[in-house]
Amino acid sequence: MKTICLVALAVLIGWSVPLHAQNGPVKVLITDVMVWNGTSKETVAADVLIEGQMISRVEPDIRVEGATVIDGGGRTLLPGFIDNHVHFALPGPTIPAHETQNTWEDMAVNAVTMAEMYVMQGITTVRDAGGQNAGFQRAINAGLIKGPRIYPSAAFIGPRGGHSDFQPFTGQPGDEGQMGFLNMGREADGVDEILKAARNNFRHGSKPAEGDAVRRRDLGLRSMANGRLHRRGARGRRGGGRSLWHLCHGALLP
Repeated sequence: MKTICLVALAVLIGWSVPLHAQNGPVKVLITDVMVWNGTSKETVAADVLIEGQMISRVEPDIRVEGATVIDGGGRTLLPGFIDNHVHFALPGPTIPAHETQNTWEDMAVNAVTMAEMYVMQGITTVRDAGGQNAGFQRAINAGLIKGPRIYPSAAFIGPRGGHSDFQPFTGQPGDEGQMGFLNMGREADGVDEILKAARNNFRHGSKPAEGDAVRRRDLGLRSMANGRLHRRGARGRRGGGRSLWHLCHGALLP
């Protein structure tokens, strides 16, 4: 059995072939592949027709005029993978280093490199779990850079000394360095600051909200700054809210 996989081929095709021709979307036909749909236990021998950005047909012996044909050679064709926790814009090595040792150019170059690496490895959708605003996704959508579909979270949100505090040890409470200026990390102490930071994240295109203490609920925002963690989660679920959490040690929780 051949184990080489054709992963996320539609995305790769999109970089070299225009998605729309003069008479409609570009058609790409992948023949002779074993298709796994991501849920079943078995693969199916079939051809796959892609029209523009959509997979339109998956069945044996497809015949279509005007399509670019790619012979799969019996390989396995998989759907694109999903990574639910990435930080494309944070090159490391430590949290304070982002503020003191990296410029925005370093972060941008790292993000572009990571995005292309991920999609070339077959990961076509990611959820950035902090530090990435919507501008990067717009650049990918426009074809300016190569990368997966991104659900950005915008800035980390948390209290002084928490996971979103990028200040060096000599930084003073309330100081805003480049991480704050770029809306990559927000120090927020108390309900009002958390609400303000969360609304700013949504303004910057956040899909889930990333932070220590915030949820989106109905048309507004409800702070999760009060009560214990399990109570916060229960209230958020009842309200239909979603968020990402970086959990700290239980002894540090109120």
